[in-house]
Amino acid sequence: MQKHHLVYSFVSSFRQTNNTLMKSNAAIYARTGLVERLRFLMEKELLYRNPSLDLPKLSNRLGTSKGKTSKLINGHFGKSFTIYLNDYRLKEVLQKLQMEDSRSLTITGIAMEAGFSSRSSFYRHFKYRTNNSPSAFLKKEQSKRVHFSIK
Repeated sequence: MQKHHLVYSFVSSFRQTNNTLMKSNAAIYARTGLVERLRFLMEKELLYRNPSLDLPKLSNRLGTSKGKTSKLINGHFGKSFTIYLNDYRLKEVLQKLQMEDSRSLTITGIAMEAGFSSRSSFYRHFKYRTNNSPSAFLKKEQSKRVHFSIK
């Protein structure tokens, strides 16, 4: 019984230490301007649209190491590089799907423009974040438009 308590105590202590380190790293990166530079690269230069963007390329653009970039994304945003990157891509896809004039492109076409490198990676991330397939999401959006136009 005491072994179990000791393991639990160790795991709990490790989590607290890890959370403290992540928070202190995030504060350091915020002070050095890395967070702002990262946001600028993603939101203004739209680096996420590059399907071959990887951690080394992003780190090079930030002027820092892969390890620091990874710690920055994990610590400040609380997600892995891949999820961070695909969240930007998905945000663009969702915005375009909600626009009336986006119907000239296929869903996959919109995803490719946003930087997804394959249909399967797009569908996987879409389902992961929305709990829907892209077509189910579109049906819901279309029903909302019809519903709102009736009122």
